Amino acid sequence: SDFATFVDDQRVMGGSHERVKSAGHAISTLESYLGIQDALRKVRHFLGSKFAGAWAGVVVLNDEEKGIVQLLSQENWDKMKRIIDKWLSRVEGGEWELNHSELRSDRGLIRCHASPRASCRTSPTPSKYDIVVSKSAR
Repeated sequence: SDFATFVDDQRVMGGSHERVKSAGHAISTLESYLGIQDALRKVRHFLGSKFAGAWAGVVVLNDEEKGIVQLLSQENWDKMKRIIDKWLSRVEGGEWELNHSELRSDRGLIRCHASPRASCRTSPTPSKYDIVVSKSAR
């Protein structure tokens, strides 16, 4: 089991209802220790759900056939495709000296929308959550 935090909201993940319950208890205990009130009235699907709803701009579903599926708005999808196309066209055009701050900014936006588990902060070194884009993905 695991949990992810976005600002003041946590999402609990686990392979069974018991693991979700255990992770939820761990979060609640830690928040209580830190003096943070856990608003249990706001908890959705206490024992977990395969369709937990939107969080941080995306909806993540656990589909039996496809596995983990992530849905995002058409606007965000179009923005990601524009960014990927921009960088691919620059590299394909022979432009190898890329603007570092622009690249980091675009990488951060793509990581936020493409991986709900990835941090929305960028780091100077690649991580295991980095996205590899190929021409066939466009």
